[in-house]
Amino acid sequence: FLLSLGGLLLVSIADDLIWLFLALELASLPTYVMVAMSRGSIRAQEAAMKYFFLGAMSAAMFLYGFALLYGATGTLVLTEMQASFADQIARGELSVLAIVGMLLALLGIGFKLAAVPMHIYAADVYEGAAVHVTAFLGFVPKAAGVIAFMILLSTLGWQDGVGLPAPILIMLWVVSVLTMTLGNIAALLQKSVKRMLACSSIAHSGYLLIGIIAGPGAGFNAAMLYLLIYGLGNTASFAVLSSLQRGGAELESVEDLAGLRHKHPWSATAMAISAGSLLGFPPLLGFWGKLALFIAGIASGRLVLVLIAAINSAISAWYYLRLVGLPLMADRNERSEAVESIHVPWPRL
Repeated sequence: FLLSLGGLLLVSIADDLIWLFLALELASLPTYVMVAMSRGSIRAQEAAMKYFFLGAMSAAMFLYGFALLYGATGTLVLTEMQASFADQIARGELSVLAIVGMLLALLGIGFKLAAVPMHIYAADVYEGAAVHVTAFLGFVPKAAGVIAFMILLSTLGWQDGVGLPAPILIMLWVVSVLTMTLGNIAALLQKSVKRMLACSSIAHSGYLLIGIIAGPGAGFNAAMLYLLIYGLGNTASFAVLSSLQRGGAELESVEDLAGLRHKHPWSATAMAISAGSLLGFPPLLGFWGKLALFIAGIASGRLVLVLIAAINSAISAWYYLRLVGLPLMADRNERSEAVESIHVPWPRL
C-alpha cells in the first residue's frame, strides 16, 4: 500500500523518462500483490494473474514508446525533450518517430486509467479482489495515469499557442469517447455491484480525458478536481460494500442492497450520496466536478466532446439511480435480509 502510494508521489515529480517509468511501475507492481493476497480464493489469484500479464503488456508498450521518444529527441530529460519538439514544430512538423512514440506511450499508460483499449482487465480484477483493494485500484493507479498523461503531453504542445499535433489529438478524442461510452454501456449490463462500479470507473476515465484534452489551466485544474471528487465518491461506495457482509462473504449482487435502510440506515444513506455524486447529481460534489470539466471542454472548443459526455452522463443515470434507489426505497428481499454489518468499525467511519 505504501509503496504504491510512494510510486504515485514520485510520478508527480518525474523529470525524465526513466524516473517516470520507474515511478509508474512502483505505483502498479504492489497492486498486483495486493490483489493476489487480498482474498484466500482462486478468484483473487486469477484476477491477479490477468492484471499482472496485462500490466506487463502495457508496460512494454509505453516503454517502447519512451524508446522511440528518445530516438526522436536524443534525450530522456523532459524539459530538453520539450525544447526538441518545439524546434521540430518550428521547422514544420513533428517527426513520425515522435508521434508514434507518444501514441504508444499514451496507449500503454492508458492501462493505469483503465481507458479503452487497455480496459479489459477492470471488471474481472475489481470483482476478484477484496473490496478494500478494489477501492484502492479505482483511484491510485488512475491518479498516476492522469498525472503521467499531463507530464508527457506538456512536452508536445500548448507552448506559444501551439496545440497538440492532430494524430495525438484524434487519438485522445477517440479514446475518450470510446472509454466513456463502452464503460457506461457495460455498467448497464452488470448485476454484480463490484463489476458495475468497475465499468463506471472506466467511464470516468473518459470524462477525465476531456480535461486533459482541454490542456493546462482550466483543463488540467478541472481534471485534478474531478479526480479528487471521483476518488472520494468511489472510495465511499466501496467503503459501504466493505462494511457489509452476507453469510460471512462480500456482497455480490446489486439486489443485496435492496431495503438497506431498514437495518443499516447510515450505510444506505452513504451509498446513495456517493452514487449520486458519481452520477453528478446537484448539489453533490460530483456535479461541480463535471461542471468544471464541461466548462473547460467548451472553453477549449471541444463542444461535441462535451455533448457526448453529457449524453453518457444521462446513460449512467440508469445504473447510478439504482444504487441510490435500492438502498433507500426498495423493499427487502430474501438476499438483503441476510446482509449484516461487519464487526470492524473503520469502513463505516
